[in-house]
Parts: sequence; C-alpha cells; structure tokens
Amino acid sequence: MKKRVYVIIKAYFKQTFIYKLHKVWKFYKYRYLKLSKMEKTKVRVCFNDKYKSEQYKMFLSKINIAIESKKRFQHWIDTGFYFYNKEQFNDACSPDYSLIIKNSLFDLSKQNDGFDNRIMKQNNKLIDYVCGYCNRVIGEIARKIEDYPEEKYLPITKQYFTNMLDAPARTLEEGLQRILFWSSLFWQTGHRLIGLGRLDLILQDLELPDDEQELINILTDFLEELHNYYPYKSSSILGDTGQLIILGGKTEDGDYFSNRITYAFVRAMIQCKLPDPKLLLRVSENMPDALLELAIKCIATGIGGPLLANDEVIIPSLCDFGYEYADACNYITSACWEPFAFGKAWGRGNLGDINYAKIFVDTYTDSRFEECKTFNEILVLFKEKLAEEISEIFKGLNTLRWEWDPLMTLFTGGCIQKNLDASEGGVQYCDYGILTVGLANTVDSLMNIKSLIFEEKRITLAELKNVALTNYEGQGELQRELKSRSYWGTDSIEVLKLVQNLTNEVSRLCNSYQNCFGGKVKFGFSSPNYMSRGKQCKATFDGRNDGEPLAVHISSKGAIPYTELLNFASKQSYNAANCNGSVVDFFVTPSFIENNFKKFFMLIKVAINMGFFEMQMNVLSSEMLIEAKKNPEKYENLIVRVWGFSAYFNDLPVEYQDVLIQRAIDSEKERYYGNESFS
Repeated sequence: MKKRVYVIIKAYFKQTFIYKLHKVWKFYKYRYLKLSKMEKTKVRVCFNDKYKSEQYKMFLSKINIAIESKKRFQHWIDTGFYFYNKEQFNDACSPDYSLIIKNSLFDLSKQNDGFDNRIMKQNNKLIDYVCGYCNRVIGEIARKIEDYPEEKYLPITKQYFTNMLDAPARTLEEGLQRILFWSSLFWQTGHRLIGLGRLDLILQDLELPDDEQELINILTDFLEELHNYYPYKSSSILGDTGQLIILGGKTEDGDYFSNRITYAFVRAMIQCKLPDPKLLLRVSENMPDALLELAIKCIATGIGGPLLANDEVIIPSLCDFGYEYADACNYITSACWEPFAFGKAWGRGNLGDINYAKIFVDTYTDSRFEECKTFNEILVLFKEKLAEEISEIFKGLNTLRWEWDPLMTLFTGGCIQKNLDASEGGVQYCDYGILTVGLANTVDSLMNIKSLIFEEKRITLAELKNVALTNYEGQGELQRELKSRSYWGTDSIEVLKLVQNLTNEVSRLCNSYQNCFGGKVKFGFSSPNYMSRGKQCKATFDGRNDGEPLAVHISSKGAIPYTELLNFASKQSYNAANCNGSVVDFFVTPSFIENNFKKFFMLIKVAINMGFFEMQMNVLSSEMLIEAKKNPEKYENLIVRVWGFSAYFNDLPVEYQDVLIQRAIDSEKERYYGNESFS
C-alpha cells in the first residue's frame, strides 16, 4: 500500500513545475557548467507540454546553427538549448545510421507511406521537421559562402545537405557528414551515451579516396569533430560519452568482415591520439593477423583502445540468450561493453548492479552466519541473500517509465510494423541489462573463510566477523595475510567451481524475469560502479577496508601471469543470461609490449581461441601515473582506460587516479617478463 501511494505521489510530482526546474537545473549543473566560454550558448528550454512531435517541431525551428568556414565537416551543438524529458530515455544506444546513408529524407517519407498508423504519421512529421531544419542549414551555409567565397569546403558541404533532402549519400565524406548531423540531433534531444555503430560496414558501399593517407585524414577530421563538445557529451566523469565505433566482425557464413575503412579508422586513431570517440574491434579466430597487429599497435600508444570483443564467445552467448543468429552476428555494444542487436534492440544495458560484496556483508551480519557448521551452509545463506537482492533489482526495473522517443523510433526496425514507439516496446528485442560488481572480493572472501576457518581452523566465524565489523582495527597482520591470498583470476579448479556455482544461481534467477514488454534480463561480470558501490559497503574478508573501492572487472588483485588471468576468464560460462559484458582488464608497461611485441601478439591471438569475452588494458607504468599526479601540467595529454572508456588522467577525480596508480603498482610488483610470462 505504501509503495502504491509513493508511485502515485511520484507520478503527480513529475507533472509539477518544480520537477521541471529540477530536471533543467540538473542538466546545466553537470554538463553546461563544464563547457568553455566558446562552447556555451544562450540558456533556454524546450518543454514538452503535450505532444512529443510538437516539441521536436519547436526545437528544430529554434536551435542555433553554427557554421565554421574552414572545416571539412560541419558539426555543432546548441549547448544552451535543453530538450526537456520527463521520464527516462533509452540512451546508451547506437542508431543504425545506414538508414540515412542509403536514403534521402524524401525516400524515408515514401517508405512510410506503405503504413497507415500513428507511428507512420509520427515518423513523417519528424522527417518534415528535419527537412525544415536542413533547409535552414543550407541557408546558413549559403550566407557563409557569400562571406567567405574562397573557402573550398563550404560549397561541397552545401551540396551534401542539399543531397540529404532527395538523394542517398555517394561519397565517404558525405556519409560522415550525415552521421555527424544526425548524431548531434540525438545529443541535443537528451539521448546520452550515443554510439556510432558498425561504421566500417555502414560506409562500405560509399566512394572512397584512392589515396590511403587522404582516407586517414578524412577519418581523423571526423574523429576530431566527434571529440568536440567533450564535456557536454560526458556523463559523471569527463570521457564517459559512449561514443563507440564498432569495427570488424564475424559474418553469418563464418568469414571475417573487414575492409579499408576498418584499418583506416585504427590508423586515424593512432594519428589523432584522442580519448574520445572510442574504438571497439570485434575479433575472431580467422581475422587477419595484420588487423590484430595494428590494433595492438594502437593499444600500445596508451590511448586505451580499441577494446577487443571476442565473436567466438559473444555470438554463441547471444544466441543462447534468444537472439536470432543473423542478429547475433550483427551485434554492437551499448555505451561501453554490453552487447545487443544493432538497430533491433532496446540498448539500455546498465540498469542496475548485483553488488556481490554488499550481499556478502548482508550474509556475515546475519545472526545465522555464526551458526553455520560447514562451508556449504555459508553458501546457502549467501544464495538466500543473493535472491533477495536480485528480487529488489527486479522490482526497481518494473518501476521504470520510458520517455516517448520519435527519433530513436525512426532509426529502429520493427516499430512502424508493430505500430509502437520504441518506448512502448516496438523494437524486436526488448531486453534489459544489469551488471555485477564485487564478485572478485566475494570469491576471495568466501575462499578465505573456507581455508582459514573450515580447513585450517585458525579462527572462528564469530572472530572473523568481529574483525570485519571493527574494520581490521588492531588486526594488521591478519589483514595483510587475507590480501595476499589471491583466488579470483587464478586457474584453480576450486575457484572456478565456486564462480560457476554463483553464476549459475544468478542465471537461474534472471531466467525467471520478464519485463513489461515481454523481454528478458541479462547480466555480465563487469560494472563501472566499483567506486560508488564500494563506498556503500563494509569491510570484506579479502582484506578490503570499509568504503574502499571494489575490484575492477575481471582483473587480478596481485600480479599473476597474463596467461593465468586469461585462462580464468576463458573458463567462465557465458551462456543463458550471462551475456551483458565481461571485460578482462589489466595493466601492461609500454616497454613490455615494445620488447615483446611478437610474443604479446601471440598471447592475444591464443587468448581469442581460448575464449575470453572482452578485453581492455592500460599501457602505462606506475611511475608515469605517480609523476602525472604530482605534475599534471607536464601530462596534459596522458590518456588512461576507465570503466569501459578512455579519458585524460588529469580530468579524473583523485580517487580514480589513486585506484589506477595502485593497480599499476600491484601489477608490477611480481610480474615476470620474458619467455616465462607466456608459459
């Protein structure tokens, strides 16, 4: 009853002017204030008082258009114009830009004529409003040409926008200009973490320049344009934009897809050395060695990418979850690493965390904990708490309300056929995604209980509980011992069985869930919330103190060999519901790759065959990070990998800098190189 009253009050509050002001203030606080003076425009708000389509009409008629005469590409965001949205948006998604590459606006309107329903009418209204906006852009460019007749790019760009009205894109440059134009519309209308999708596939039929360096230069200019408005596009941390470009991939017939654009994008990223946008390379057993070598060279620059996604594991995992094989082969990822079907799926993959560490704390603070006589009884109690936590997450998912979304509906297949907006479940795959955090801390804690209490009988459950509740006060020696015992990330059969046991339980619980659209829920081992969730969590039995960060993705606490960590990752079960992203994350010193490039290449190649899900790494030394923290002015361009994105080290909060420094130090303590590291 109380919950129902709360829902009613919340629904009423969302209709009030106070709530609108709160939303507007929150937007400007976290994005607008980070912008430079040159990036800021006059503050105003486009409210949605009745119909969403009318909001788009108002917005597109008043948005500022900023044309720069000397640039190859025209790309702007009216940072002061806030597009008000009451409910949650389906962000963290990549529109299928092939729609506007292969079709003119006139073509799109004619395609909709085959349907006589409200989504057809909504699509056509939006297309009409965009046509009006496009004509405004053409007019602004024409005025710029009068002022700057000597500029070579302006007439070409004017023709590109004219073609958008009545012709498909013809050249690579024209296609990229269309993507920039539509991408800015997604950002302007409140969509966050908007990716770019499989650009080498989308752009493959367009005319490319014969000269390879010119191709790289075009893509470099495109990447630099996407990098503009970096603070505006970032979420809570600068760099977390979700602007992900997917490259390569296994095809339905088992071949590997790549082309000139695939290689050129990686080379362009090496050339411009930006933290954003990000690259994700889909890897496979039969991919060209030259492409994998190029990717490693890009990673070795220290920019944190590309992230490697293993088709040999991900495609079967998505099929097991319920995707059709063709759609699984055409997967992209949501924001950072969460796979979903390109142009056919609900892309929101980060709607909550299963915080294993919190569940473990709930377990040992339960009065029944001290009464457990066997390790199995501990696991039974833990699983009871796990089920309770997941049940609460599902209740939260059921309260979600989604904003009406004409723009995403236009770009998503199936909506017009179902006569449903994307927010109503018009997409083919309406699944949700959740993440997990603290699993490594929990596995190490459980293994320490098994070893110290039930095998060595050195301490009782009550004593260990008291040690944790007092945050290891006066127990420094025991804490150091617990920290030194590394289980997670090793290839111990006992550890692998424990992880499989817990994963199977989560899969079983997730398989029982169905959302309001009839979709399912998937989970993964990775989460960006290892810092925030750690602050809310008491001490754990792995030696971690109250409030300290939780473990990062699939990484090792100590300095175990890369081969062992990768072997551990490859032996996990990525099936059923466990397909929402699981990233192996480790540090490598620049000198290590430089001195062992061929061996490192073979390590990654073998690891693909072994079966990791995804992989990312920081190519940095602890010495470099420590120096950068002390003298930030000397390291303005130092890039690091955070969560599933790259960012400038100087832009990170100090607590994130400290975590990276400590992880780098830990990875270098006992790491052995040379031939042994590949044994």
